Amino acid sequence: MKRANLGFIAMMLALMLASACQEQGPRLRPLIAPSAVAEPEPEPEPEEIVRPNGAVFIKNDFCACNNGKSAIFSGSTCTNFCANKQTSGNDILYLNFTVSDAIISQGFQSTAGWCSLQINESDNVRCVLSVRSESGNEPSIDVVLNSANSFTANISSLAKDKNFILNLTEVSSNAKSSSIQIRKISNGEGATPVGPVIVQPVSQYTCINRRPLEDDQNGDIFFENAVRLHFYFIEKFRPQPVPAGVNDVICHDVVQNGNIDNSLFPRLEETPGVYALWSTDDIRFFDIDKSGQRDINEIIARKAVDLGAPFASTPNLFFPLTMSSGPTIATVGNTAASGAPLGFYMSYFNDAEAGNVAYCPKQFHYNSSQVALRAIGEVVQSETEGIYLA
Repeated sequence: MKRANLGFIAMMLALMLASACQEQGPRLRPLIAPSAVAEPEPEPEPEEIVRPNGAVFIKNDFCACNNGKSAIFSGSTCTNFCANKQTSGNDILYLNFTVSDAIISQGFQSTAGWCSLQINESDNVRCVLSVRSESGNEPSIDVVLNSANSFTANISSLAKDKNFILNLTEVSSNAKSSSIQIRKISNGEGATPVGPVIVQPVSQYTCINRRPLEDDQNGDIFFENAVRLHFYFIEKFRPQPVPAGVNDVICHDVVQNGNIDNSLFPRLEETPGVYALWSTDDIRFFDIDKSGQRDINEIIARKAVDLGAPFASTPNLFFPLTMSSGPTIATVGNTAASGAPLGFYMSYFNDAEAGNVAYCPKQFHYNSSQVALRAIGEVVQSETEGIYLA
């Protein structure tokens, strides 16, 4: 009996020990697939801030004043504006601006912000008035901030009786505003020129906008696609060269002259005299007498009176043709002045007897019995042709 009890007790102890070892051993747990493991999301890269080029626009209400008088050829608007402006004998240019959505979205908010907010700590951010004449680039002019979108500049250093193209430029980025053209008034009105109105030939050239890609295998550069663009200019304001380092735009013959552009090179496929306008140098296109009308319109109206059939009112026949003279390159600024008129064109006429067919006057129109056309012909003294813009 004692032996049986001892055997029973030994068996129970063995079971307890086995149970204990099993409880303390490692448990099997389900495996987690690698794809199910949550990985930390990468930090989003900060959006690059770029000072927009071609996103600031000079309004057409600009005026230049000198002690109560307009200092530039302009209409009655500047005469009235300058009446109470005392400038201590200086020629002061008053400029107002508007901005595009790109200025707002990048955080600059206004022209003043575009001219002053730093993107990088090392940037020397400031705006100047860039000046170009038929002789080339002129010294830039400092500007004074009046309000968020209004500036003034002392343009006393600019010569009189000479055309200038102006735009606002931020110097650290070379980003530019739109452009305007001004001509300062000489002392005294002078005599109104006679003879044919000055004709200005317009030249055409080509730029290629191409997209460069790099071969992953050997690093060679190739171009995926390209767009052909035409631009127009007048000889005294030739386009500036494409800056070095810009590879996606070419405006000169790279086969003949190499990859780096130069102001001495002709433009790609440059074609002089593709069409003609009337020159902005002819002062008859200004309002010298401050009547609110271009003088040439009044000269034609007086000629019609002399011929015995006056207009009911002074006709408005001539308008400036403004086109960009080069591509806009966002990272370095506009490579050519834009926003300045190439010249003036005449509005077309309708032939009522032919069903209101539009036409541009030729010599036989000037010789016709229509006094209005005869008056125009005696003043402009040149035939016209149609200009079609797509």
